[in-house]
Amino acid sequence: MRNWTLLFAIVIVGLTNTIICQLNTEATIGFSVRDMATNSTIMAQNSTVSYTPASLTKLISTGIALELLGPNYRFTTNLKYTGSLDIDGTLNGNLVIVGSGDPTIGSKYFDSKGVDFIDDWVDAVINLGIKQIKGKIIADVSVFGNEPLPRGAIWEDIGNYYGSGVNAISALDNRYKVIYKPTPPAHITQIESVQPEIEQLVITCYAKATNRKTDSSYIYGDPWNYRKVIFGEIPANKTGHAIYGSIPEPALFVARLFAKALSKKIQGVFPCEISVTSVSGTTFYSHYSPKLIDIILQTNYLSLNHFALNIFEKAKFESGTTFNSANFVNNFVRTRWGLPWQAYIEDGAGISVLNAISPNELTLFLECMATKAMYSNEYINSLPLAGISGTVANLKLDLPEKWVAHIKSGSMSGVKCYAGYIGSVKKKYAFALMVNNKTASPAELTNTVKIQINRIVKAILQYDKKTI
Repeated sequence: MRNWTLLFAIVIVGLTNTIICQLNTEATIGFSVRDMATNSTIMAQNSTVSYTPASLTKLISTGIALELLGPNYRFTTNLKYTGSLDIDGTLNGNLVIVGSGDPTIGSKYFDSKGVDFIDDWVDAVINLGIKQIKGKIIADVSVFGNEPLPRGAIWEDIGNYYGSGVNAISALDNRYKVIYKPTPPAHITQIESVQPEIEQLVITCYAKATNRKTDSSYIYGDPWNYRKVIFGEIPANKTGHAIYGSIPEPALFVARLFAKALSKKIQGVFPCEISVTSVSGTTFYSHYSPKLIDIILQTNYLSLNHFALNIFEKAKFESGTTFNSANFVNNFVRTRWGLPWQAYIEDGAGISVLNAISPNELTLFLECMATKAMYSNEYINSLPLAGISGTVANLKLDLPEKWVAHIKSGSMSGVKCYAGYIGSVKKKYAFALMVNNKTASPAELTNTVKIQINRIVKAILQYDKKTI
């Protein structure tokens, strides 16, 4: 055992020094590997230092949601009416959309046909015998309120589709598409179209066309603001080039879609508004999401922030907690598994720069999800396979036959992380590798970290042979 410990010490020093040399001396690097069969850490460096996890946060939010809500849980969006319904079909009251945080309404990730869900809602109104409405369309967002963004969200992110925040009611993955006109180099880009059409939305584009091959343009604007600005650079002379923004006030957007569709079938003028307090009424239709496990699968495979944020917020709501996000997570981990947990989790997707967790805490969480959780198999299988699927399809690992790696990636400016499970059916290892504060280019960082993961895999295989 002493010889094996010495060998690991040499491997650890070699790994860390190589990463630092290949990235820069300012980068902070930490990793941890746990043998889940013996509940022990077998390899670690700077493993108790907290790092920004980026999308590795989804490992925590989806795991907790799965445990608290169960794999078969479905979000339910109810339609209600208030007031009285006369015999002639006149509704003297309001139609109410009661949100539950379902992020999948009209989602392209579930073979949806976009806004077709609205047709079902309109049919439900007509089937109720309503022919005229003397009232409003109210979007009830009381389940989450109307403050979508976590503390520490990056200004560069929040106007874009991946920074939309938490929403009680949303549709179409809460994104709109900005299509650019082909533009010659050194010219300001013109917008060709915006899809879908969003009432009040005004976008001013200052993005310049250049000879670069990749897009570096960003949409700026807060979630309640209908005036957006685009800055950055886009590839010149490219037909159909587009970027995606987050829909402002998504609950109001859905209410307006509903009102527009109703106006084609039913008499009335339907002003729309948002209510942050619960609206009482009679439920006449329920829209159900796919099962939670299917939503989590898409979330972890494709690293969908919109899904992760709502899943996490729903788990908090259904738990009945009065804690903020960080205390909710800490309380769950400490009371359920007794872990020495000091992580700080501000949101469910990893969009806040305030999120902080150590490699040791993350691998302990992964170990508990694999060995103590009620839905361990569902959780592990929700993570993409390295070299095969999801955001790690290009992460090729030198694994022996019958070994697989279920891995989640996480990245943001200055951050590159990987964590998950490596092993066979008989024995698995939990690992986390986290790099922060790098100055290398994203491509250089990714390639270097991939090399280090393969070195960790090699060390795990050596350990595994010694312990068989």
